[in-house]
Amino acid sequence: MTTKTTTKPAPMPAMMTKEEIKALLKKKGWTQRALADRWELTERRIGQMISDPNRPGYYDDALRGLPYANGVE
Repeated sequence: MTTKTTTKPAPMPAMMTKEEIKALLKKKGWTQRALADRWELTERRIGQMISDPNRPGYYDDALRGLPYANGVE
């Protein structure tokens, strides 16, 4: 007889604030313009997304996963 073990998913990270997003982009060497180009969105849309406290969580996930723009951490 086998026992079934279940693992709980990792807790969701907290939504980032506008200031945290801007700091993350700066740390990784990204501008809003460069991010807009990379994601094929307008710079205005990127600004709206950053400012929206009710944005979908996948934006924060994608932002956290951005590579460093210069390829170096």
